[in-house]
Amino acid sequence: MPYCVKCGVELGSDEENCPLCSTPVYKPETMQNIPNKKPNLERERASIRYIKNRYINISGFCILSVMIILSIINLSISGKIDWSGMALLSLALLWFLMVFPVKYCDKLHPVIISSVCAIVVSVFLLIIDSVSGFSGWSLIVLISTSFASFSVALPLLNKRLSAVSVISLTALGAALYILLLDLILGFGGWSVYAAGGIVLTWSFIFLPRYIKRKYTVFTAIATDSILILAYLFFVLSANGHMNKFLSFALPLVITASLPVMLIYSIYKIFKLSIYGILSLCFFFASLAALSIDLILNYNVYMHDLLFHEWSLITASCCMVIALLLFIIEKNSKFREFLNKKMKL
Repeated sequence: MPYCVKCGVELGSDEENCPLCSTPVYKPETMQNIPNKKPNLERERASIRYIKNRYINISGFCILSVMIILSIINLSISGKIDWSGMALLSLALLWFLMVFPVKYCDKLHPVIISSVCAIVVSVFLLIIDSVSGFSGWSLIVLISTSFASFSVALPLLNKRLSAVSVISLTALGAALYILLLDLILGFGGWSVYAAGGIVLTWSFIFLPRYIKRKYTVFTAIATDSILILAYLFFVLSANGHMNKFLSFALPLVITASLPVMLIYSIYKIFKLSIYGILSLCFFFASLAALSIDLILNYNVYMHDLLFHEWSLITASCCMVIALLLFIIEKNSKFREFLNKKMKL
């Protein structure tokens, strides 16, 4: 008589489950050997390799046969390889596009495979352009494809690269791409603005992450000011207005950076509240409006008028607001009353 494998209760010969614990009855005599259906992975891999090798060999044989036939026909007619050269090159490109993706599909990422194929096609177009007289259009295609492939495949080439490093390398590639494109088209100078703008934007956002020492407010303002001055220097040089650097670019940058340094210094020394900080901001904004008007009047307007109406109105409004905020900063009771009303 069978017994329950869990609780040991004696079971009937026709029972399927234990009446006490409902455990299924184990009957060795009725158990059938279940065949091992686990696939043979090595056999499958060998089969895939065999199919791939056959595809590579057959495609290579067919393309090579056509190339030999074309070469024989060309040699028999002209005595040299002339008109068949481009056809042979096209067949070689076709063989590469048919074999390379299949051969390396298991080793390389699809994005890298497609990038390599795109660059090879661009090189093929460059050869065609060179043979037909080289008008330069193929270089634009080549560098555009190379930059696009580099930007897309960069995160896959080295997984240890951080997002900041990937963006930095992509920005550098974009700046170089714009400069090369302008050089190919005859260098009109527009690439200096675009490439410089890319570098300047990168410097504002990512440069602090690469500076090992403490990046203080003064360091940030000084660094950004120097970078802006360098950008304006190249822009004015490209336009032939280098004489405007000291009278236009430098005063504008000082007008923008110096007030920020002063506001931060006064805030640190006197421990001002938000009202005091805003008062300083509006006060220096009024001075900045007058300063910008003087700079523009000297470099652009060329008028005898000292200040224009827009700068006087702007400076007056900012000065009134700055005075009101300064009064609030000095009156502690009024400041506490406003804080309660505004729930600050």
